[in-house]
Amino acid sequence: MMKLRLLSRLTEIARENLGASMEKPGRVLSCSISTLRTGPIYLVGISPGSKAGHHSPLQEETIRESLERLNKDESHPYVHESWHAHQLAGGDALQLRARWLFEQLNVGMETICASNGVFLRSRRPLNRKSYIAEFNRCWPVHKFILQQVKPKVIVAYGALAWKAFFSKLSPSDKDGEDVCNCTYKLKSHVKRGRFSELDMNVAVFGIPHLSRFTPDACVIKELRFELALPLA
Repeated sequence: MMKLRLLSRLTEIARENLGASMEKPGRVLSCSISTLRTGPIYLVGISPGSKAGHHSPLQEETIRESLERLNKDESHPYVHESWHAHQLAGGDALQLRARWLFEQLNVGMETICASNGVFLRSRRPLNRKSYIAEFNRCWPVHKFILQQVKPKVIVAYGALAWKAFFSKLSPSDKDGEDVCNCTYKLKSHVKRGRFSELDMNVAVFGIPHLSRFTPDACVIKELRFELALPLA
């Protein structure tokens, strides 16, 4: 019953804020509804991906259809879905890197609540201005998810995603800081602050996109520190 109530409320908030976009390709959650509970981490990407024809049929479903499927599907997309035709389930580079990251934190991927900054699929990447506008439409849904998960850490991969979440943290006039002082050209960033609307303190880690890069040792070390895990 709790799962049904959560899904019903999530769908209601999505419908109120997304309107006609509910009938366009996309998804709200990239996880099962059972992950919508207290957990240490909320994982977010930039968007659910493109609508290119070589993607799997599941990636053509509308946002409404993806929410309806959560009622009966307990699989976790990062583990059980094939994201490209002729590819094994869970075999995409992004899926493999995400699972590796959480293995380093002793957290099972199937327990992680995951989404994207924006929920619509599109053939072309959004520019920064358009992305923020779309993110703001999705923000009430993210707030509901955050209220359920109460994460210590948000891991956002891709600059558009982490900059959008940074913008919601107080103090809003401060940018994030580098995770470490290394010379690695694709540095990760972290901003610790407060979602004032939620009365919630959180650390947002912005990392390079997992489709192309594996998180470096600095990120793992800082995440383990943030989560109060032993430093390996």
